[in-house]
Amino acid sequence: LLRPLTTNYTMEELKSLMIDARVTVFDAKMVKLDKKSKRILLDKNSYLSFDILVIAVGLIDTQLQTLGLISAGLTRSPHYLEKKHIRGVYSIDDPYLYQEFA
Repeated sequence: LLRPLTTNYTMEELKSLMIDARVTVFDAKMVKLDKKSKRILLDKNSYLSFDILVIAVGLIDTQLQTLGLISAGLTRSPHYLEKKHIRGVYSIDDPYLYQEFA
């Protein structure tokens, strides 16, 4: 089962959805993108060729908190009125994320 209200999934959860049969998920840092050759250089000093490339990025709450910030969606909550945020910066774990873009 997938955890509700989160987008942090384990590889086992992704496999239960059979996503691994349709896409390849890499946990690596992209160093360089070569659009003409349709390949990327990874931090592991290897190249990855692609037909279609989807780059998914997101902040998690702990990264924002380290900077003394909250996700912009949390500004709706009375618990975070005194906290700083940057307009347009959202945490992937923000419970209001989908409401912000609905």
